Amino acid sequence: MKRSLMIAISIISFLSWWSVLESAEKNEIMLGYSAPVSGGMSHIGEKIKHGYTIWAEMANDKGGIFVKEHGKKLRVKLLMYDDKSDPTTSAKLYEKLITQDKVDLVLSPYGSSIGFPVSGICQKYKMPIVFNWVSSGPIYKQGYDYAFCLIEPSERHLWTPVRLLKDTRVVSEPPKKLIFIASKELYDITAAKGGMELAKELGFETYYEEVEKGVKDFTPIISRSKTREIDGLLAALYPAEFFLLFRQMQELGYRPKYINGLHGPDLPDFWDTFGKTANGVVTGGYYSSKWPTFENREYVERYKRKWGEIPTHYGATGAGAQVL
Repeated sequence: MKRSLMIAISIISFLSWWSVLESAEKNEIMLGYSAPVSGGMSHIGEKIKHGYTIWAEMANDKGGIFVKEHGKKLRVKLLMYDDKSDPTTSAKLYEKLITQDKVDLVLSPYGSSIGFPVSGICQKYKMPIVFNWVSSGPIYKQGYDYAFCLIEPSERHLWTPVRLLKDTRVVSEPPKKLIFIASKELYDITAAKGGMELAKELGFETYYEEVEKGVKDFTPIISRSKTREIDGLLAALYPAEFFLLFRQMQELGYRPKYINGLHGPDLPDFWDTFGKTANGVVTGGYYSSKWPTFENREYVERYKRKWGEIPTHYGATGAGAQVL
């Protein structure tokens, strides 16, 4: 109910914003955003850029987006900056988009650590923003009027994986000891701690570890986990970090019966890299290229033709948010 209300409010805010677009002759809508094309989250940045690009092309091929105040369709123009996976940089870029580039609307950046300062910028300039990869609770507890979210709070992102371990129809011999590993990013910490709290309530013996962003060695954590005989691992890490963790787990001969990665296993690169040795690793997402949903078939075909790969949920959720 709360999520439906949030989405409804966000739609109303966007319609209100569009209704006050300047009355001068206008032929296009300028939409701006930043993406982590470089830096620690660059695995994801290009996919976000690609997703937004395909959506804009699809909209423009249909003549653009109808704006009632102008009585016609306006073509979409995207303006993207590389935030280098850095929150401070992203905040400065969104301020530039609003105050200097004079964009009509801003699109979601990636990651709660980046979204947190961006939400303050949008509040300052009364620019509505609908986040679709920015879901940590603290962002939405600031009392802001211009920030909205399309996905459930990050604190719940590991609830389903944890609950499934208590479902004997799914897991006949569940692990008894669970370790939650998070990088020192807002999203990762809130997701891991939310999952751990539920695991405690369900009777699991739990452990928690945090690592610095861009960590280069998981050996100490892996060694402690082996000593403790931890048989379930849930990682709230970004892709490059999870790749490293899994590789070092293999090198040290540590293979718990349950492995869940919020990010990393959701990318084709992970399965191409580790092949059959990754069988049994669990992940999740918000999208499937096979869904028969609104314009998804066209989106997938266009994406494959332009970028030579099947879209992941990173690009698709961005495109889907703009369709809304």
